[in-house]
Order: sequence, then structure tokens, then C-alpha cells
Amino acid sequence: MSRCPPETQRVALELRMEGYPDTTVRLARAGDPAPRGNLLYAVRLGGRCVIGHFNHATPRQGAQWITEAGPSELCVPG
Repeated sequence: MSRCPPETQRVALELRMEGYPDTTVRLARAGDPAPRGNLLYAVRLGGRCVIGHFNHATPRQGAQWITEAGPSELCVPG
């Protein structure tokens, strides 16, 4: 994660410290369920995934939703 922006590293660390080890936190890219460049996070909780995004410049603008987890261990590709 050394090439990730500091905000991405901070969110990933906070989620893991709160007891959510199965997380993906990175900047959104083309094809993701978030605007490109937004901070995208996904947390696997059993058979479900909590996925969300926000623009780190304007954190009140974003979205969050819950989906069924697929067969992959990750909710979104890393």
C-alpha cells in the first residue's frame, strides 16, 4: 500500500483496527462502482459486502450500500 495516498492508508488502517480485516481501500478506477478518483472502500462481513465511496476533498459527497458477497474473497478487486 506504499504508493496509495495517505487518506487511503488511513482509512484502511482504521477499518482494520476496528476489527474488519477483510477490506479493500483504494482510489476508484474505470469500471468501479464509484466515480474515478474517489476513495473506494469495501468491507466483507460474512456473506455480505459493505461498499462505499467518497471524494476525499468533499467527504460529505459519496454513497454506501450493502450487497451479497460473491465467491471471491474480496468485495471489489484490490
